[in-house]
Amino acid sequence: MASTNAQAVMTATPGAIDLAPGVSLPPEIVTATVAVLANRGGGKSAVTHRLVELMHTAALPVVVLDVKGDWWGIRSSADGKGAGLPFVIFGGDHEDVPLEPTAGQLLADLIVDDRIPAVLDLSHMSKSQARTFATTFAERLYHRNRDPLHVVIEEADVLIPQRASADTARLLGAMEDLAKRGRHRGLGMTVVSQRPQETAKSVLELMETVILLRMTGPRSIKAVQDWISVNADHDDTTARQVIASLPSLATGEGWVWSPGFLRILERTTFPMFSTFDSHATPKPGQTRVVPKKRADIDLEKLGAEIAATRERAQHNDPHALRTEIQSLQRQLAAATQRADQAAQHMSASSELLAQRESENAALRAQLTDLQARLQDDPQVVKSLRSASDLINSALHTLTTPASPSTPQDATPPATPAHHTRLRPTPAASALTTGETCSPADPSQPREPHPDAPPRFRSGAQRMITALARMAPFDSPRPNGPPSPG
Repeated sequence: MASTNAQAVMTATPGAIDLAPGVSLPPEIVTATVAVLANRGGGKSAVTHRLVELMHTAALPVVVLDVKGDWWGIRSSADGKGAGLPFVIFGGDHEDVPLEPTAGQLLADLIVDDRIPAVLDLSHMSKSQARTFATTFAERLYHRNRDPLHVVIEEADVLIPQRASADTARLLGAMEDLAKRGRHRGLGMTVVSQRPQETAKSVLELMETVILLRMTGPRSIKAVQDWISVNADHDDTTARQVIASLPSLATGEGWVWSPGFLRILERTTFPMFSTFDSHATPKPGQTRVVPKKRADIDLEKLGAEIAATRERAQHNDPHALRTEIQSLQRQLAAATQRADQAAQHMSASSELLAQRESENAALRAQLTDLQARLQDDPQVVKSLRSASDLINSALHTLTTPASPSTPQDATPPATPAHHTRLRPTPAASALTTGETCSPADPSQPREPHPDAPPRFRSGAQRMITALARMAPFDSPRPNGPPSPG
């Protein structure tokens, strides 16, 4: 391939991009669709690399999805001793910032919001992880982007496979959206593949410009013929000439066919790109050169932009919002349940309190009724006072010792008609009749000691105790008659 230097990038025709002799691209290339197809070693990565450099120099935003991990050299000069272009390398061996398979939406938001020139190195991911990343990235980019942005898909047979499966159907749909409808959202794309037969025809047939370099495989050439047969004119002589020349093209030599967009069919030799060649295949006995200098990147500013983008994404992400809503709904349900339980507890407490108040009111009513009856019924009052007098008299008599020389009145005190006469004990009978028992007669009870308390049978004792509890009016007075009622 013919070589050039960095000045070739800077001396492009104003308002256009001089990709190669005879091939001048307008600024609208940023939203156009391009396919770069060649066998391995045919120069497809070099042509694409030069296209990306020229677009960046023309202030046209561009991002590269790099499956192989060989785009990191764009940050350094061709000899590795100077700075290249300030592309941020996400992921891979030469990363500025790590890249996770789940970060597709985040990177799309970052590029849309900050227009960062970037290489997304997917080489550390498995094929499945790379496809997961590319799916969410392409979907988010399509839905959010509105300003001009060009997306380069390296190794398109991996990220845009012809054989769709359950795992790739969504990815293929996202890539088809970029190719079919991306222009209206400011999006263009370049598809790069060494196996066009394994790249989705539904995407390849939408390419407005095709760059064909050396190609020898029959299946690859047949896949190209399908595109050419649709876009060739009625005279297929030129088409046959292009197809026949593909196996013999030199490295870096190729055809640019753009029947609608550029309206050209040009065989040309593409100049070498100006930054470090990290695509080169290592040769036996040759030490791989690693650049000593790279274009500076403000990582602190980039970190702040990533953090801000992540915060915005979390704030606006429908899944995150749904998760937050579900969390709030669970909290609300729990709070409602606690409130219902508290209300039920308060209701039960209120019912219990009302029941106690009702019972207290009934008791107060009964007490008031009894008090009224006691005050209004003289007979009840008189009976209670008579019972009190009787109890007081009995207690006075029983607690006063009788003198042996003093005869006792044999007449018992009068007993109210409504009271039951107390049955006297033998000791009480002796006291009332004046009879005494001879101490010589062991069959007769002995006379009690003058200072001994009176003794009663158990039944009489219980009756006296019960009657005493019913006499709340007066207490017995020692050595004196009971007070009148």
